[in-house]
Amino acid sequence: MFIRQMIPSLSRTFVAIAAILFVTTESPCQNSSWILKGRLGLGTYAMGDLKTMQSEMEEIYSSFGIRLKTIGDFPPYLNFQVQVIPWINDELSTGVFLDYASTGSRLSYEDYSGIVKVDMILTRAAGGVLINHSPASVPGRDIKISMQISLIFTQLEYREEVGLNIQRLFLDTHLFSAYGIGIEPGIDWTIIRKPLNIGLYFGGQLNLNTTLALSQNREAKLTDLSGTELKPNWSGARIAILIGHEF
Repeated sequence: MFIRQMIPSLSRTFVAIAAILFVTTESPCQNSSWILKGRLGLGTYAMGDLKTMQSEMEEIYSSFGIRLKTIGDFPPYLNFQVQVIPWINDELSTGVFLDYASTGSRLSYEDYSGIVKVDMILTRAAGGVLINHSPASVPGRDIKISMQISLIFTQLEYREEVGLNIQRLFLDTHLFSAYGIGIEPGIDWTIIRKPLNIGLYFGGQLNLNTTLALSQNREAKLTDLSGTELKPNWSGARIAILIGHEF
């Protein structure tokens, strides 16, 4: 059910970004070449609101004598990005990108009498524009100061399961979504061996989002026990490897 409900929203996002890709790659530029880059990285994610919710779930179950163990606490996890950079000159380059990331948490308890699991799985699809500035470079090497601005679609799958021995007594699953923007400054150091570019990237993202709401009913918001509406927060550090090909 999670995948089926996620596909329509993601499809709209990727269709819009694909249209931008088509327009920009067909636009005239000062240099006839263009670059396709892939970025494989690791990110940290703040997720303060959802960590609060996780703590509240531990307290609720603890009041019934069930001490849940934290298996995951929205840890750093791999993220992926594809960049198309059609506008290039000696100091500036601009382009567009698509980005995907995920993280999550699990609270768990299991003994001879039964099992309890509380999962929160977060995925993010983003697309936007990037600007690179090269203040200095030497033959075969380049240092770029970059800025990325993106639109972000976040999906949260909440799953709570309670079982007695091998029999499932309770299963509660909800799908929430939110929209946001990301601003990410960074620096990448690139070794150029035309047509290949290989580099390291260091940066950090500031993320602003709407409240998580039920995908089937946007009026139903996710809140903590005090009634405060909860938001995802992908803000954090980024480190990555960049591999590009110049055409």
